[in-house]
Order: sequence, then structure tokens, then C-alpha cells
Amino acid sequence: MDHLDYKPTVLIVTEDNQLLSSLLQSNSTEYQFIGRESMQAVLSDPELLNHNHIVILDVDSILSGTGAVVEQSINLKKVDPTQILILIGNSELLQNILSSNIQPLIFRAFNQPINPKQLFLSFDGATRLHEDLLQRQELGEDILAIGPLENRVTVETIAEQKSNKPLIFSTLGAITLAIIGFLVLSNTGTETEIPQQQIATPLVSKSVNETNIVTADDSVIRINELNDLAARAYSEGRLVSPANDNALYFYDQVLAIDPYDLNAFEGKRSLSTQLKEVYTTQVGAADFDKALETVNALQIIEPLDTENHELRENLEAEINTYLNQLKRTGTTAEIERMTVMMTEISPQLQSSKSAADALQEEASLLESIDNALTQNNLIPPKSGNAYALVSEALQKNLISNANFTPRLSALNDKLVDAANITLSEYDNVEETEKLLAFIKQLDVDPQSIALLNASISEQKALIEAQSTKAQAPETQQEAVSERVAADQIAIVSEEIPEIIAEPEPAKIIPAEIISRSAPRYPNRAAERNIEGWVSVSFIIDIEGIPQDIVIVESEPAGTFDNSAITAVKSWRFSPAINEQTNLPVESKVDSSKLQFKLTD
Repeated sequence: MDHLDYKPTVLIVTEDNQLLSSLLQSNSTEYQFIGRESMQAVLSDPELLNHNHIVILDVDSILSGTGAVVEQSINLKKVDPTQILILIGNSELLQNILSSNIQPLIFRAFNQPINPKQLFLSFDGATRLHEDLLQRQELGEDILAIGPLENRVTVETIAEQKSNKPLIFSTLGAITLAIIGFLVLSNTGTETEIPQQQIATPLVSKSVNETNIVTADDSVIRINELNDLAARAYSEGRLVSPANDNALYFYDQVLAIDPYDLNAFEGKRSLSTQLKEVYTTQVGAADFDKALETVNALQIIEPLDTENHELRENLEAEINTYLNQLKRTGTTAEIERMTVMMTEISPQLQSSKSAADALQEEASLLESIDNALTQNNLIPPKSGNAYALVSEALQKNLISNANFTPRLSALNDKLVDAANITLSEYDNVEETEKLLAFIKQLDVDPQSIALLNASISEQKALIEAQSTKAQAPETQQEAVSERVAADQIAIVSEEIPEIIAEPEPAKIIPAEIISRSAPRYPNRAAERNIEGWVSVSFIIDIEGIPQDIVIVESEPAGTFDNSAITAVKSWRFSPAINEQTNLPVESKVDSSKLQFKLTD
């Protein structure tokens, strides 16, 4: 049911025709004003409350004073607990009323002479509270029960306390949403909050003179100070951090004093817009931990804005896309950085948990491989050997290229060293051939494989020659020796020609650009009309993807660096080609300059 499909009304209970006329003439709101001379007149005609949200009670028009106001307020809440009660009147009477045990029933209190604009500003909050109470009533909640569970009272108990102990004042504070008494003590019409007492404090006797009232002048000074602090923090980029020293914190402090302060309200709205721009920059730089903090701040600022919930979903999608790309082309440093980051933020991002778990699994597997390499546990049959771990990682794609390639090379180098020692120092051809079989499976060093093949053949020929020499006449032994020598030369010449003659350097066909996106112009630089450039160097890997991007020089220093690096990461090339093998190879770009110029 939509409770706002009609024109809402506001009941003004007063005998002061001048006050009623002033409010009616000043009314610029959507509310229709209805006047009645007394609360009895309102309660005798319950139909008046059907479409009514707010009841404004002029306490000065009730001649019998505090007791009558308390009784009439209780009676109104008994008839319709969804009505939002606002009091206006002289300072002393309002103070007495708000110090009584009916304080939880009062939404706002304004001192005479009333400022209509300030009164009207309170209507939006009152209507939201009215709607909330209606919805809770429809759900079957007892909205006559007021306050937190440990200190809850009902309108009936308040009435009973008034009858039996009229001088007892409760210290019920922080009750239901926005049910807080406000009192205006100056003639400006500016409202000032009466400080709330502790929630769990039991009912105690307290005199009116002990009530701690903050004057309007004090509040105005404090609000101005806080707004100045917020503006300064905003200009210095302290939007939501550090704690207790940022723009959001100061704006919230203002609104805690005056929920209708326009400077703070507009400041938070501007802050929200700025944070969304910051979020985009943070995601582009893969600063996902900072982006999550930004999303959390946005959801605090605007909890009902569905766009902020969509940003959280977008962030999770961006993280998963980045992690998948990182698996294929990320550097070791990038992977280590993301592993640490995901450990911290994945509990808040459920859909990214599996990707974070994969990074943790990779870190654990890398540690096992490194331990096996350190301990020279290289090949089967010993369990936990480096060859088995590397093979599993390759087959199941458990390790990113950046982490896999150096460990594959390290395993190959250790196996080659072991094979050479086994052959040269122990003359064990059979064991060397076993090691060579594993090296061939790794297939990362063709030159070492060729050298080992030649060494094994040489060793076999020597062994055969020694065996023949022991059985043949001297002349036959010489012939065999000559034949072995010739065979050795042929083997070496055929399999490792680089030993005989230094080969010519391979001709490399340079990499060519395929796609090159322009860098994003930083907002802060654009706002300040700053132009400049950045020179970068980088490696183009065999897949045509820039790696190891380094700032060579920039002007102004640091202003455009992050934008330049982010842009270069997205560039794509056809990789350099070795003309002899027709295979892609890495190449280096020593300097590429990115210009940042503002268009007219």
C-alpha cells in the first residue's frame, strides 16, 4: 500500500490565530494544513488523522501547563501511535515538557517566535518516520512499545508514571529511529539538539535545572567549525580516511547536531560523486583493497542507493577478470601483491573467494617446489620431487606463467648439472640417460640437450673403444681409435656446430603494435589544467603483452605515471620473431612517450 498517494495533511493545534495564519501563508510544502483549537477537538474527530502525518501542538495555548500537555500527548499516541508530534512554545515550558517522561513521544520542539522555514524542513524527516511506523504496524509490531529492549516502555506505562509519579523524569535516549527531542532557545528559529542520555541508564529522579542544554549559539559555532574542517579535508583529498580526520567524519558530526544542515547535506552528496570517480581510478590501477574501502564508504553515505550495491558487484567482477589475466601474464611481483591483497579483502567479497583460494593454493605449491629444488629432490621415485610438482602445476594450470617459468628453468639447470656430474665424474651413462629423459620432457633448453647427447655418445664410443682394444691386436686397436676419433668429430660437427664455429647472430623481426589505447587523463590534473608527458620502457613478451613497465622520465614527475602504466598494460603487439626459428621472442622497448594534453 502506498501511503503517499494522497495529499498529506498537518494538524496545527493552537488558539493563536496569528500563528496559524503565519504558517498557512508561509506554506511552500506539499502538505495541506488543518487547524484546530484544542487536542480534544482533534481526538473527538478521529477521521482527521486518517491522512495526517504530523501534529503541531502549540503548548502556549494550553493554559493548564505541563501536565495537560503531557496528558494530551499521551492521548494522541494512544489513538494513533503513527502520528509524529512536534511542539512549539516558550522555552521554559518546552524545557519542562522535554525533561518529563514523555520525551520519547516528541519528534521536534521549536521555541517561539517560530521560523516557518526551519519548521517545514523537519517535515521530511517526520514523514519518513511516520511511514516507518506504518510499515512496522502493518507487520504486526507493537509500535506503542518504545525504546531499546533493555529499557523499553509503552505509552501505557508512560501514562501510569505520569499519574502515579508525576515528578519522575526518565533518561530514555536513543529510542526508535529519529524520535529525539529538539529545543530552540534563541529567537532565530534554529533548532538545537538536547543531548541524549545513555541507553541503558535506569529511571532516576532528575530536576529540570540539571538538564544539560546546548544553546543555539554554541551549536551554530560548532557547526561552522565542522563544516570548515570538512571542506579543508575534502580539498586535501582526505575524503574518508584517516579515521576521525576526514570529510565524511566531519559532515556526519554536523548532521548529528543538525540533520537539516544544507552545507553538510550537499557536501556528502558531492563527496559521493567524487568517491565514484576515485573508485574508477582505483579499479584501473588494480588497487582493489582501496576500491573496496571506497565502495564501503559510499554504502555508508547513501545506503539506499542501488548504484552503490551495483558497484560492489562490479568490483567483484573486475577482480575476477584481473586475477584470470594475472594467471596468464602477470609478473611475480604483481601476483605476490594480489595474493596479500586478496587474503585481506576476500572475506568481504564472497564471489571472489574462489579466486583468492586459487592464489593461496598457488603460493603453497610454489613453496613446495622451492623446497624440493633447495633440497635437490628433483625427480622420481622420491615423493614430493620438483619434477612431479612442476608437471602437476603445468597439467592443471595451477601456477601463473610468471611464477612457473623461472622454476621450470631452475629445475632444468639442476638436472643438466646433475647429468654432467654423473657422466664426467662417475662415467655412469645409464643414469645420465635417465636424467636426460627428464630434461627432454621439460623441453626448455635444446642446446643443453644436444651437448648431453654428444657427451653420452662420446662416452659410449670411448667405452666401446676400450673394450675393443682389450680384445684386438695392436694394429686393429689403432684402426678402431682412428675410427672413434672420426666418429667423435662427426658427432660434434653434426649435433653442436657452435662448438666448431661461432654461429651468426639470429635476425630478429621487431614487434609491431596491434592496439594502443589512450591513457585516462587524471581528474586532478584536468581540474588544475596541468599538461605533461611520461616516457616508459617495457618488455614485450612472446604473447605480445607488455611486461616490466618502468617509468624512464615524466613531467611533471608523478602526476601522470599511474595513468601511463595502466594504459601501457592494455596495449597489445605482435611479438618479435626469430627469423631463423620463426618463433616469437621477447623484445624490449627502451622508450615510448605518452603525451597528456588538454583539448580546447
